[in-house]
Amino acid sequence: MLELRLLVNKEGKTTTCPLSYAKLTIIMAENVRVEEQDERQDSWESSESKAILRAGLLDGSITAEMKPSAVFNQNLAEHSKWPYKKWSRNFYNLRNAFKADQQRMQEDCLSYGHDLAIVNAYQAAHPTGKPRWRGSEAARKLKEDVDQDFHVGIKPYELYQTRDEYQMFSLEIFRNHLYQEIDSRPKRESRFEKKKKGWKYPELHQGHPRLKKT
Repeated sequence: MLELRLLVNKEGKTTTCPLSYAKLTIIMAENVRVEEQDERQDSWESSESKAILRAGLLDGSITAEMKPSAVFNQNLAEHSKWPYKKWSRNFYNLRNAFKADQQRMQEDCLSYGHDLAIVNAYQAAHPTGKPRWRGSEAARKLKEDVDQDFHVGIKPYELYQTRDEYQMFSLEIFRNHLYQEIDSRPKRESRFEKKKKGWKYPELHQGHPRLKKT
């Protein structure tokens, strides 16, 4: 017979309680079962089955109208590695989360379009008479030139003289944007690496131009 010390009152006094080896074995087995379940659930997060479901939801090959059994049979090799009941629960959870994300995305797009329309209307009603750097051909060309390292080893004025698009702006404005572009590169790269770690649906970003560089 095995004895366990158990807390029985607020003063912290303890007493002993007999515990049979049979009961101890049951408790230990239950703990092992719970740990295995936790490990299995963790492995679902990085499983090929979940990745297939996410890709299907993103490309439309899996729709909200499809029954779980139909989706399950699409790729038995991977999905059948999980008990069907547990797999279907995970599928429902993933599909519901995907629906919620889509709804939020649509709301964000509508809000952005509304706000952008207000800004554009205001700018149209209050023209400054000066060219805008943002969205200009000069801004696009500057990004290309910095990508090609054309700014290295020369003064800003020398780069400024290489394109007519740059000379639509004052040298001071051009120089400021050149320094901003150079300084922002490592910062943007750092932010991008952090953002990658938080991607909920990595499959959605497979064609991202920055991924091709890494």
